[in-house]
Amino acid sequence: MKETDNEAVMERLDERGRVIGFSIMQVSRLAKQKPLVANLLPTVS
Repeated sequence: MKETDNEAVMERLDERGRVIGFSIMQVSRLAKQKPLVANLLPTVS
């Protein structure tokens, strides 16, 4: 797992550092903050 610019969003990475998914924490708290924006960019290796 890797942090993103948004403290509620974590990237899930494979062994090469490529994004394979993401997790959004405390979704119910975020419902009042629209829109949720996160840039999930590939890691260059």
